[in-house]
Amino acid sequence: MNIIVAIISMNIRLPKWKYWDYVKYASKTTLKSRYSNMYLGYVWWFLDPLLFMVIYTFVYQVVFQRELANYPVFLLIGLISWRWISGSLTQASASIYQRLGLIEQIAAPKHVFPLVNIFIETMLFIAALMIIPMAMLVLGVPFTWHVVEVIPIALVTIFALYGLGMIFAHIGTYVADFKQILSYMLRLTFYLSPIFYDLSDLAPNMREIMWMNPATAVVQGFRDAILYGNSPSYTGMLYVLMIGLVTIPIGYSLLKKYDRTYAKIK
Repeated sequence: MNIIVAIISMNIRLPKWKYWDYVKYASKTTLKSRYSNMYLGYVWWFLDPLLFMVIYTFVYQVVFQRELANYPVFLLIGLISWRWISGSLTQASASIYQRLGLIEQIAAPKHVFPLVNIFIETMLFIAALMIIPMAMLVLGVPFTWHVVEVIPIALVTIFALYGLGMIFAHIGTYVADFKQILSYMLRLTFYLSPIFYDLSDLAPNMREIMWMNPATAVVQGFRDAILYGNSPSYTGMLYVLMIGLVTIPIGYSLLKKYDRTYAKIK
């Protein structure tokens, strides 16, 4: 399935930036190499949340005997959002380390490399979102105009992912095992995020703690806009935006400061 590569290949009109062609080219080649040895290729990006939806629906509704209206759609939104967040951060953490050979040959600024990985994961996220309206049609979940509020939620999230991604890319260049360490940290964060359970299942004091996790604001925001027909918590979105405002200058400064030293790492 070449839908994701087609999206990346589109002549998207963005502000002129001399590295934009490289971002698109690197995204296409990275995607092709990532899925080249798999029989189903890109289909796995769609199958993965669907299969996990079946598993978690069985555990939540059959094993734990819990009921939640339109749970498959509720779960899909959580799983697809989470995969976007975790995939962006994990892949960005190795974005410079995996290109050390390329860094010796070209003089591209290092903040471009984590952007490539976040761009890839964002395109995959957009493609996977197509599953949600189909599930809503099957279950008879109504659509509302609030679905357009997905756009500001996504933009704010990308902002935060890019800031964190640059910092993680710097750390991952010097700590070869950081990608694996980060994957375990994100796995813990997965269970501390309302992905397969509702916040109403938790005690009030636990809900307050959960809102300290920025992934909660993102996932709940998407659910409000898509599933519940409400505006997201813009206080939560402001929290995510603040993370981006703090981490982008830090990440950019780190990558600029150590720009000439990355090529010396072997």
